[in-house]
Amino acid sequence: MEKQRECEVQRTLEHWAVEALARWARASAPSGTKATAPPAWLSAYGKLLSSNWAPDGRGERLLSVFGLIKTENPEWQPTAVNPRRLSLEGLLEGQAETPDALWAGFEQEYERLPTGAGRFETFGYLMQKYAWAAPCTYGDEYLSLYEEFKALAALVYASDGAETPAETVLLIGGDIPGIQDFVYTITSKGAAKGLRGRSFFLQLLGDAVVRRLIAELGLCWANVVYEAGGNLNLLAPDRPETLRQVCQIRQQVNEVLLQAFQGDMSLVLEYQVLPTAALFDAEQFVRQRQVLGTTLARAKHMPLGSLLGDWDKVFEPQGEGSERSCRICRVEIDERNSVLMEPTEEAIEGSEEDRVCCLCDSFGRLARAIRHENLWMAVKEWPGLLGTAFEPDDRWYRLLARMTGFTYAFGKDRPGDKGQSLLVNRFDFLQQGACGFRVMANVTPVVTQDDVDYLREEEHREPAQLLEPGKDIRDFGLLARAATERGAIERVGVLQMDMDGLGHTFSNGVPELTMPRLSALSAAFGRYMGGCLTTLARQYGGNDLYIIYAGGDDLFIVGAWDCLPDLAHAIQTRLKDYTGDHPVLSFSGGLILEGKRFPLYRAAERSKDAEHAAKDYKRDNGRGKEAFSFLGTVVGWEEWPQVVASQQILRDLVKQGVPHSLLHLAQTFHKQWHDQKLKASSKRQVWGRWMWMSAYSLARLAHGESKEDSEMIWHIQQEWIESSERIHYLGLAARWAEYLLRGGEK
Repeated sequence: MEKQRECEVQRTLEHWAVEALARWARASAPSGTKATAPPAWLSAYGKLLSSNWAPDGRGERLLSVFGLIKTENPEWQPTAVNPRRLSLEGLLEGQAETPDALWAGFEQEYERLPTGAGRFETFGYLMQKYAWAAPCTYGDEYLSLYEEFKALAALVYASDGAETPAETVLLIGGDIPGIQDFVYTITSKGAAKGLRGRSFFLQLLGDAVVRRLIAELGLCWANVVYEAGGNLNLLAPDRPETLRQVCQIRQQVNEVLLQAFQGDMSLVLEYQVLPTAALFDAEQFVRQRQVLGTTLARAKHMPLGSLLGDWDKVFEPQGEGSERSCRICRVEIDERNSVLMEPTEEAIEGSEEDRVCCLCDSFGRLARAIRHENLWMAVKEWPGLLGTAFEPDDRWYRLLARMTGFTYAFGKDRPGDKGQSLLVNRFDFLQQGACGFRVMANVTPVVTQDDVDYLREEEHREPAQLLEPGKDIRDFGLLARAATERGAIERVGVLQMDMDGLGHTFSNGVPELTMPRLSALSAAFGRYMGGCLTTLARQYGGNDLYIIYAGGDDLFIVGAWDCLPDLAHAIQTRLKDYTGDHPVLSFSGGLILEGKRFPLYRAAERSKDAEHAAKDYKRDNGRGKEAFSFLGTVVGWEEWPQVVASQQILRDLVKQGVPHSLLHLAQTFHKQWHDQKLKASSKRQVWGRWMWMSAYSLARLAHGESKEDSEMIWHIQQEWIESSERIHYLGLAARWAEYLLRGGEK
């Protein structure tokens, strides 16, 4: 698009968006933006969005976009979205603001917008902040005004700014196969930081690839339909040179990925030509996305297919036969491509054996760089490195620049003037002098002075071996110790959760899906997995939890184990609040407990097995998933409150003086019941010897106790065992209570 025309297009789109927001708020637009009607060319684009498009119209309400997801429950109805500005806390609480208040805030910040390059992108962030929960103008109750503005801008850019929309466009799809191999093939040495750094690097890779596509194809931020979890969709013009440019970007990225990671990871980029009108016709759009999905799936089976014809790069020998390897990823190293490992619990001496490759060292440093709660993110262009070959001493930021021409920097303070500065999980960006914001899950436990005192006094570490308060990340030993300070057993918890059937939901569960609705749905899920999860982790774990990964439809958190059961339940229940109690949307997850020196990659495998057990859970009525695996037992979320209540009753009794043997007896009775139930062919109540054994044993415990405790013990006998109402999770409740009472045990 010619530069002068692009500036005209941006001004027109901005003026239209401001006026639309003003009409909704019943306020006057700022001077310099008023126009009686949008130009004819913008009306042509608007009519393509909907035959009901009326530039002087005003939407009356906005419904939750999750109402687009089909359900077999005819009584369920989508909830209305309360108008409010975007904030981390407001995502969960959802308290409404009046249109007048929203407009007053918008108008005040609008005056702060920059006047030069980058204004349109910054204005987009401002519209997202104030119009993400305001209704669109043409009557689609599931689309916000921000999503309407974004769709208009994307369509104009995909048509090269022409007076009328193009007849055809390209829908570009991307994926990153090999994520699991890349993230989890590391040893226990410095694993937590390495895992966090690697997973965050993948997020940056997806972002940088999108920026390269936007720069090469002459697009804007609005053309990104979605980008999350290694997947992306982007709208582009149907030009002869577009395919060549997409192939060139894919080639550049894959050549560097092959050199850096020996084929563990690659980039797949494909496209689908479709009629422009199909973007806004649900039947056609769903069909065209399925075709693109099939093409991507085929390409993922040949992840390095873009390097066809240059097989020497794929099959040439790697390395020079050195006997030394990186302590984290086990790649061959020498003095040129390795450094001494940073001090950790596993490596405090800094010996020559504790050497790591430069990339793994940089991933650990990346994890430390993003540890701040008030975090700045700077995006800079580094065109001099674009397309150059990987070097043995490259760090992650040089690697991104070689692949995409973009690199990133992070810190708690505002970066320099070069590049684009963004706030992470904060939305006062104009007041702070930033260009915009990013919502992402980011909770990192940092070393405290109390931790340092403990390491010095209890583990007798020398000053050179001590971690630095506020700078270093708490290791597994310190996270496990945090549980003991609350009286629990010393263990690290490893939690993995996955949204049930989200991939199927996007492919088959939204029959009325259009391009703007896909963008809105993806953004809504992204806000939950980023902003809401950050809020919940801080609320339930504070400085004792570490979000290793959260994106797409799954999450991975480690930390003091006693915080994680409540957090897992909150993630499920708040999702129900967030989606208006949608019957289809839920989480299943698995939580395991490990010693502080247990290899994290093995713990990741075990927690994934626990998550799969939860997803395979079947109730008596045949309904599956929506469950949680904890301490080897799978429980449906609907039963979890009873498990929590039972655990609290048992724990309180022991804390009040009832013998600890109550917990062992409860586990014994549950095991006997469970073994007998497995032998029984009937689903009726199972009878067995545990009944008379429990009556005898609990009667002995009740004798001599206080009247209140004695009555509670008899209540356990009658309600939990004789009636079998609670016995199926009695073992889990007792074991959980036991672990919460075993503080100080290793």
